[in-house]
Amino acid sequence: MRFIAYRPLHLFFCFAIICATQTSPLLASELSQQASPYLRAHADDAVAWRAFDHSAFEDAKRLDKPILLTSGYLSCYWCHRMAEDSFRQKSVGTVINKRFIPILLDRELEPEVDAYLQAFMTQQRGFGGWPLTVILTPEGSLIAGFSYQPAETVLKALDSFDTSWTTQREAVEAGAKSKVSRLRSSMSSKESSRSVNIKALLTNFLQQTVRIADNDLGGFGQTEKFPFAPQLASLLTLDSVQQDPQLRTFLETTLEAMLGGGLRDHVGGGFFRYSDTREWSAPHFEQMLYTQALLAPILLQAGKQWGKPAYIDASREVLLGMIRFFQRDDGLFRAALSAVSKQGSAGGYYLWTEKKLRQLLGQQFASIYLLPLGGQSQYLPLIQASGKDRLKLRTRLLESRATRQLKTDEKALLGWNGLALSALAQGIALSPDIRPAGERLFKRLLPLIQENNLPRLIDNETAGAAQLADQVYLALGLYDWAQATKDAATLTQLVSLLNNLFKRYYLEGAWQAATDKPLLGKLRSPALVDNELPSPTGIWLHLASQLANNTALAQSTDNQKALTALRSSLKTVSEQLPDALEDNAFFHGTTLSALLKLTIQQKRQQEALK
Repeated sequence: MRFIAYRPLHLFFCFAIICATQTSPLLASELSQQASPYLRAHADDAVAWRAFDHSAFEDAKRLDKPILLTSGYLSCYWCHRMAEDSFRQKSVGTVINKRFIPILLDRELEPEVDAYLQAFMTQQRGFGGWPLTVILTPEGSLIAGFSYQPAETVLKALDSFDTSWTTQREAVEAGAKSKVSRLRSSMSSKESSRSVNIKALLTNFLQQTVRIADNDLGGFGQTEKFPFAPQLASLLTLDSVQQDPQLRTFLETTLEAMLGGGLRDHVGGGFFRYSDTREWSAPHFEQMLYTQALLAPILLQAGKQWGKPAYIDASREVLLGMIRFFQRDDGLFRAALSAVSKQGSAGGYYLWTEKKLRQLLGQQFASIYLLPLGGQSQYLPLIQASGKDRLKLRTRLLESRATRQLKTDEKALLGWNGLALSALAQGIALSPDIRPAGERLFKRLLPLIQENNLPRLIDNETAGAAQLADQVYLALGLYDWAQATKDAATLTQLVSLLNNLFKRYYLEGAWQAATDKPLLGKLRSPALVDNELPSPTGIWLHLASQLANNTALAQSTDNQKALTALRSSLKTVSEQLPDALEDNAFFHGTTLSALLKLTIQQKRQQEALK
């Protein structure tokens, strides 16, 4: 699977035959009041967007109009460009408003729906990305989609679709239904009839990993480079239990490339979301909270596992940068640092001219490598020094950069904050600044597990209810913090949370990522996949196995009923996994790691009883 974001993509339309103004639009004043900053940013578009809800889909059926649905997010540069170049153009707005029910989706507030749309694009052309615009029938069947395009190209594509829709509608609808049927079948796995053979599953995972690994430059694939943090974490777990020199060499090559190249903000300490080149040399400049929260523990684990202090130092930089740039005054963490500068350029906040860097650094300029980016002689400084010299360089550049305005996405997403707390917990001993930051966040998150209907946005309930992933990531953060601070009381509450998640989301032998969502219906699978974030069902499996076998919890009679229920759920879930993990093993690393740890745990218990 490839993900391509924030770059021009070839327009894709593939209809089956060839391989009245809308009601209730969101007025600009209403759009500006939405919980999503991405929706608010589109308040001045010429397109009369609808929010993603059941009423928009009901109107599409009632008016018998196809749907044009766009998914994006605030910190995305090419989403910003799509708005400027297309959606704010009167000619585009006129056509879309007349012919379609236009719906705007914030992919960070509707990740399950976005994953469904991305899977469709991957099925149709091999990759997805943002901004993603798809056309659907009035009944919600996916027809075709495209990423960034300028107004002229968009208008030609919409005219082409309109011709096919008006002259050969039955064929287009039949093709859409067929595509959706194949898509839903591929996303839903059959129940397993085999027992778990962890060795065979891990062998399959490694074989699939080897096929797409870039052994020369690190990472996966031969074009764009994403961190693939869940897969790296899984491979590190495998390395800890089996000494494979080739695996370790690949992991070291990957981490060195990520640390030394353009994926990293050498000044601030964090990581950009991905690089547009195989050589990790062309970052897309948005920084996501989850990227920092997932990569910092990987670096820390690698440093400890291999005895490499440089990786531990890098983990510290990531965590301190996460605190510095992402933590809000209220203790929660914002979602992202935007790729779009104040002037509207990509990455302007991070770039300098060579002349400015020479003036600023003097003799220390010799310790900087200039990565050319952004045109007009703009460079991303890659710091080559280490230790105190590195710290001096970073401090001087940070002071200079502080005079610039950094655009941020202030959303406090429940799940991402849970991941941030997990990272802080794992790195709690790296710096005296980490524990206070974690304590502030912990105090905001802990009371939330008492709520029956958790919000996806912590400080804005109008954004909708939390779903499975949000609550599992929250549980992970609270679990890791409780372990780091020896807080047994929190562990007891987490047992109840995991039991409740099983009851709500594990239905008829499979997990349902979200409930009551347009388009998704009862889409279920025994194991949800890793994408940029780890599989929520894999994390549930990991937490359930740890808590179900926690000896301290088991000693309390008050916990016996809840623990018995959790053990039963754990057995049920694990028995359904083998077939689900086989075909796309690369995207099930988190679940496989959890199974491996569970298997090792069970063997130790059996040996102790002998």
